[in-house]
Amino acid sequence: NRTIDNFYGDSDTGLVPEYLPGPWSEGDTCPGCRAQPDPSKAFRGTWSDTTHHGGDPETEARIIKISFTGTAVYAYNIIANYIEWIDTLTNLSFILDGEDTHRPYVHSPTSSTDYEYDVNIFTQENLENTDHVLEIHGVGDTTPSLVLFDYAIYT
Repeated sequence: NRTIDNFYGDSDTGLVPEYLPGPWSEGDTCPGCRAQPDPSKAFRGTWSDTTHHGGDPETEARIIKISFTGTAVYAYNIIANYIEWIDTLTNLSFILDGEDTHRPYVHSPTSSTDYEYDVNIFTQENLENTDHVLEIHGVGDTTPSLVLFDYAIYT
């Protein structure tokens, strides 16, 4: 297995995920970000943070593009629950090799102030052993979608 960290990139190739469009923040060094998970519980102490503001036609989906060569991929986020003054709904869709997977991930926050770490947001196994691109889209029609991307693993 190989790991692709949000900041340090692929443990084998060094390739770093691509983040489109801005703004994206490096969560562990973002003093203005309201979501402040515990860095000691994040993979390698880092995560990438953004919010897609649903209902605003000027706001494009926030996209993470992860390139890898292998037969399986697993993506992981940090998930926030209640944080005062911000929406912490997480609404994600996934495109693999240009095709919509039709398997969204949605987390509706609880009243807890706890973060959830190493949350598997997407799994795809039984791929051909070739080059692949996984796109994670932070989306939402009417409400914001908080994205705290941590890492992916591929085989």
